[in-house]
Amino acid sequence: MTYVVAGKLAFLKMVKGGEDSTYLSLLKRFEKLTNRTKKNQPQHTKLKYLETYTLAEFEKKMGTEVIFKSAYEGYVTRYREDGRPWIWAEFTIDDKIIMATVKVKVDLSSPKDKICISYCEPEDGSELFWLIHEPYVSQKFKDKVNIDQLNDELDALLSHG
Repeated sequence: MTYVVAGKLAFLKMVKGGEDSTYLSLLKRFEKLTNRTKKNQPQHTKLKYLETYTLAEFEKKMGTEVIFKSAYEGYVTRYREDGRPWIWAEFTIDDKIIMATVKVKVDLSSPKDKICISYCEPEDGSELFWLIHEPYVSQKFKDKVNIDQLNDELDALLSHG
């Protein structure tokens, strides 16, 4: 859905121009929704965080449960450089098991509303992936924008010129 809305915004920009107030207003909402503004991106990484939620929000929205796994559970024999077991997460969407990378710094004993999950795009253009991480300094969860509402508004705007 993110790419659908991005395409519609690109079309709107082409038709109305990059300085049009309607375009700029919708673009701002889209950037807030997808955390695409530079101030909402962690500065220490070469990843673009396309969508970010707390684990609690993510589980509710996606109707799934994020389960943490480790090498101790017999799934893999891979260990970190410091000897601790490799930890990752799994969740199921549409009967498909999806794996997520877990950053080393994450305190898994924290409540799920204090841990984040983001859909990330590597700078090198390689495959998108889910990342579980600590909230970054500029992370905000207030003023969420509903992507379906934004998509409907773009459809209405584009269909009526």
